[in-house]
Amino acid sequence: MLRVAGGHVDSTAGRAYSPQEIDWAWRRIAKAGAGRTKELAADIAARRGSSDLQDALDRARVVTIPTGRVRAGCSYTESCNWPFQALAADGAKLALYRLERAGYRTAAFIHDEVLVEVPEAPDYRDVAEDVSRIMVEAMREVCPDVDIRTEYAVMRRWSKHAQATCDPQGRLVPCEDAT
Repeated sequence: MLRVAGGHVDSTAGRAYSPQEIDWAWRRIAKAGAGRTKELAADIAARRGSSDLQDALDRARVVTIPTGRVRAGCSYTESCNWPFQALAADGAKLALYRLERAGYRTAAFIHDEVLVEVPEAPDYRDVAEDVSRIMVEAMREVCPDVDIRTEYAVMRRWSKHAQATCDPQGRLVPCEDAT
């Protein structure tokens, strides 16, 4: 869209845009709100690209996500990346809130892992599956069309390499040496 707004009819690699791609770009440009000045509005109506129009679109870039969060003034790469990061962050925050409300003590949140402290028990499966359920439900609210899954492990000392470990009776027990 920005290349078309700048007056280009081909990609940076030299591939000519199809008429459909150019129409799509001009429809997006018209909706983007860059035509607040008479000159830019006239350029948009005439489908006349310019560096001024391109700059106005770049400054006006506003990104929204389904959870209602809005971010303005994004660069091109920020506008591409931010929706994914923001949705993941919103889902994680909702999951952490719900874990707290369910009575779990969250000890840490590391990138995509939640560490929850629980009392000693002979079998941790019910707790692990409840924590997993809470996290999956929270993320599904934010990303309903994405297949959400979790993996869990019980450990006394955090390790990125821990795996779910069961004793001979099939009970979920702490992974003793995950390094």
